[in-house]
Amino acid sequence: MTAVLPPGRWSPPIHAELQRMLADTPASVAAFDFDHTCVRGDMGLATAAWNDDLHGTHLLSDYHRLSAAGDPHQACAQLARGLLQGRTEQQVWDLAQEAFEAARAKGMITIEPEIQHLIDAMHDAGWQVWVVTASPAAVVRPIAAMLGIHPDRVIGFHTHSDGHGVHDAQLFDPWPHGEGKAEALALALTAPLGFAAGDAGQDAAMLRLARHALVIDRGDPDLRAVAEQAGWWVQDGWGGYLKPGPKGYDGVGGC
Repeated sequence: MTAVLPPGRWSPPIHAELQRMLADTPASVAAFDFDHTCVRGDMGLATAAWNDDLHGTHLLSDYHRLSAAGDPHQACAQLARGLLQGRTEQQVWDLAQEAFEAARAKGMITIEPEIQHLIDAMHDAGWQVWVVTASPAAVVRPIAAMLGIHPDRVIGFHTHSDGHGVHDAQLFDPWPHGEGKAEALALALTAPLGFAAGDAGQDAAMLRLARHALVIDRGDPDLRAVAEQAGWWVQDGWGGYLKPGPKGYDGVGGC
């Protein structure tokens, strides 16, 4: 029986293409960007804001300073170090869950229901679903698990750890940002990439790997032009950005 994708807020042509893919394409591997794709908002920044409030750190302002200096690659890496270093995987998991619930209660982050339904339909059809994010993997894993994605299938910034499972500051290569997303995914997979979805220019290299690619258009004309030239599916963004958050976290931008 063909998996059914609820129409939701999908544009009718995109919904029809996705339903046709589920019916006609042999199940393989799907890869989703996370922030602003699977969720509206950014888990890395939401967790940084929560950590700053709890512990008096300045992770969010440091991130914005590096981003403003034109180095988003380094900004995401430094954010990952700040959230991971000195913590175990379980401690980061707990911190991220707390951050998600706090941000969701304030209307600053939410799971996109259409993407949740698409992931559910893919699982029903036998697809293997992965997340590839420029946020720390350990921060995204508990929220990805809410969408039914196995934590081991989350690729993101990740540091080495000592013999007691405590993260240090040394990040694994390749860094999953821009071209690094495609590189990290290619290293992890043993099967062809059948589908990929993202919302930003840094997702383009990953989208090029896929047989079918979906862009969630949040107003980037360059990405839309690339998508149209490549023949990717383009879904107009869902609209309604989130409430302003603490210390510069407004749910938009980020890793």
